[in-house]
Parts: sequence; C-alpha cells; structure tokens
Amino acid sequence: VLLSDGSSVRLNSCSALTYPVPFTGDVREVKLTGEAYFDVTKSDKPFIVKMADIDVRVLGTSFNLSGYTTDQDVSVTLVSGKVTVRNHQQDFDITPGMRFEYNRENYQVKMAEVDPELYVSWMKGKFRFEDMRLEDIMVTLNRWYDCNVEYADDTLRDLRFSGAAEKDRPASYLLEMIETVTDVKFDVSGKKIRISHK
Repeated sequence: VLLSDGSSVRLNSCSALTYPVPFTGDVREVKLTGEAYFDVTKSDKPFIVKMADIDVRVLGTSFNLSGYTTDQDVSVTLVSGKVTVRNHQQDFDITPGMRFEYNRENYQVKMAEVDPELYVSWMKGKFRFEDMRLEDIMVTLNRWYDCNVEYADDTLRDLRFSGAAEKDRPASYLLEMIETVTDVKFDVSGKKIRISHK
C-alpha cells in the first residue's frame, strides 16, 4: 500500500490497515491489525501506527510490526531509523536491530538485539524461524496455507525448531523438512494436518 505521504506498507496475510486519504492535521495516523512492514517517509509530522495494545510513533524509518489478535505477543522489529513504542504504562525507544515484545497476558515487555532479517523474511517470500515452538510455526503456516492442525499429544506443541523455506512451495515441503530432522510425523489429509511422534 502506498500512502499519500509517500510511505509504503507491505501487509502480511490476514492483516488489515486503515488509513486516511490524504493525511491531514499534525500527525500521520494509521491503524493495523495483523502484521506489516512499514517504510515511512521522513517528515516533521509524526507517523503513528495504532494497534489494540500499543502505539508506534516515528518520523521516518523502516520497521516490522506484528500483533495478530490470535498471538500472545505484539512485536516491533526495527530495521532502520528510530521508533518509540508506547504501551499503556510507558514509552520505549528502539534502535536498529532491536526487537520489542509486549506480552498481552502478563503485560511483560522484553527488548533484545536480533537479526532483523529473521522477522522481515516473510516480505521476501520466505518462512524463517529460530528456536521457535512447533505450535507457533504451525500458526504462522496456517495464515498462509489455511489448514487445520491437530496434535496427538500436547507435548508436541512445545518442541522447538530452526529453519527456513520458500513460501511458494507447498506446506508439505516444510513439513517434510521438519520430519527429516526430528521424531515428529505429519499426516496430511486435504487441509487437515495431524501431528504425532514417529
């Protein structure tokens, strides 16, 4: 999406952006649900992204913002520039290469240095994950492939994996990769995936 100030926004699947045409007043304000990558044109007027739990305020920068309603965390990953994230209590300044995470259940904030490429890989048609829970991997895949997932055993949800795959490949390609290196088995029947131990 190209906005009237020249800023561009790339939306991930199952995401929505609400924005005015054109921007008026002293701020440039948009609303996001889901996940998007923002490349904000520099201006004296602050650019504010509003979500249910946090606001992100910038002047000109590139960052990834994720806060699907089904996810426990809302996160901001900064690629360049500087952003201020405001939750209900306070403001947090983030510098490039940092990731801000806000947990909706316990209201805890975590900030860490990361490889931003890991969190913007979806824009380049890739799934990349590092030490990620299997349940979270399947939630991410589900947004792209729209499948129903069943677990034979709840302990499977917490198994952790690292890896990458192209988004334009079928889901079975990524599942086969995980099967090859682990003791997890995927039974795929149409849009239904049943996960069990081998």
